[in-house]
Amino acid sequence: MKFRNNLSLDLASNPANSDYSASRLTEIDTWVPIGERVKCWQPTRAKNVVVEYRVRFDQSATPSGLTENLMLWNAPFPSTTPEPALPITSIGVSRNSAFGPPQYYAEVVQDLDFGTFAPPYILELTPMPAWLDAGEWHRIRITLSQTTGQVDVAQGAHPFTTVSKVALLHAPEPLGFEFSVDNEMFPGFTVPIGTADGVDVSYLDIHLEHAH
Repeated sequence: MKFRNNLSLDLASNPANSDYSASRLTEIDTWVPIGERVKCWQPTRAKNVVVEYRVRFDQSATPSGLTENLMLWNAPFPSTTPEPALPITSIGVSRNSAFGPPQYYAEVVQDLDFGTFAPPYILELTPMPAWLDAGEWHRIRITLSQTTGQVDVAQGAHPFTTVSKVALLHAPEPLGFEFSVDNEMFPGFTVPIGTADGVDVSYLDIHLEHAH
């Protein structure tokens, strides 16, 4: 998917209001019950799921309170129906402050119950390299096999560099992709938007690739 100019997803500053706000492009319809959501990307023994995109953020530093996810995930939270959330599986990059100071991470998560943190689960958050300027164009590549999740980043003279490669607990379930900027600091808790931010995207490519 290429854009005539760039895709821009933006949230304006609104310090007086903590109502849920989001700017998002997603493959998954989260307004239907969790069990009815269509998620079409799943690795096989012969082929990996590979996602590549080129992005830049309005703010080089991660804003406090915002959650900015650019990732494959299983969309496990209810929207309109009163049903329990499922454990989270996700792989990609995220800018958030849910686990401490605002940070830009490569993220690999599998089977995480956000309510109980009951094992076994994977929660690997790896800070992006110090040379990366999130406010300038950079490329992210996600490679998901039946056994590992890997996130690579490239910018300027720096070729693709592996930020995180994590062994999975088991072959992953089907996932869907989304670009999302919202003010949900962590699931169920929204905050006022103190600093406006957004993400520009110039292309997105998702495909299956023969495993080596």
